[in-house]
Amino acid sequence: MIYVSSACVKENSIKNSIEKLIKFDFKNIELSGGTSYYDALTEDLVNLKKKHDLNYLIHNYFPPPKENFVINLASTNDKISHQSLELCKQAIDMCKYFNIAKYSVHAGFRLDINSEEVGKKIKKKIFNNKENSIKNFKKNWEILKKIAGEEVELYLENNVLSKLNYETQQDNPFFLTDFQSYQELKNEFDFKLLLDIGHLKVSCNSLSHNFKEEYKKLIDHSDFIQLSNNNALSDSNLDIKKDSDVFELLKNTINLGKKTISLEIYNGLENVRKTKKLLESII
Repeated sequence: MIYVSSACVKENSIKNSIEKLIKFDFKNIELSGGTSYYDALTEDLVNLKKKHDLNYLIHNYFPPPKENFVINLASTNDKISHQSLELCKQAIDMCKYFNIAKYSVHAGFRLDINSEEVGKKIKKKIFNNKENSIKNFKKNWEILKKIAGEEVELYLENNVLSKLNYETQQDNPFFLTDFQSYQELKNEFDFKLLLDIGHLKVSCNSLSHNFKEEYKKLIDHSDFIQLSNNNALSDSNLDIKKDSDVFELLKNTINLGKKTISLEIYNGLENVRKTKKLLESII
């Protein structure tokens, strides 16, 4: 099934975002970050779902918290770790309320960043201790798995390491950016992988990996993928065209139609619709 991320629309409220998606006949909607908290949020989601026969998924920074922060389940900062855990708990509770079978969240990282740095240059920082970060990550993940139980499957999304941030930090502060780091994290604790193709393309370029080979190594480990395209330098969330390297990989992916697919494309809903139709032609 193909979902469209609410992040494809830049609106302050999730209600307005969904209403714009509905105008383009999108019924499968992944609720994601980019909107603000308000008291009637859940009520609006219920009403929109009933009125328009919608299917929801929940991803990462949703439901929006009252106080903005950057979610990091591996943080060694007690406040950020607690905020991250609590937001994920709320997301899982919302999944259960709406009978949503999957919840995905970004993998953790070894530094704490502010909201203004998300998707941009991160100032040079001292990394948190790797062993302590993994310890916190594992502890928080095990808590969330117990809360999710058998009702909700939990997924970790691979992080994106841009060329700019790799050069600025002079190292990789993110967990789960390529196949090797996937294996390393898997050795620490068990999780299901949400493979973000756009993230992988950028990270491979930054780390001097072969994007095609890394994709082939990871795709069979995931039944849930997030799609967009970019220039391999930064995660610009562009649409996918027929002559692109991303489409070529997807076209040759076995059992692509059996995977859950989420589109996170920022250059216009018409381009989201074109990408969706292109995908439907090969699944």
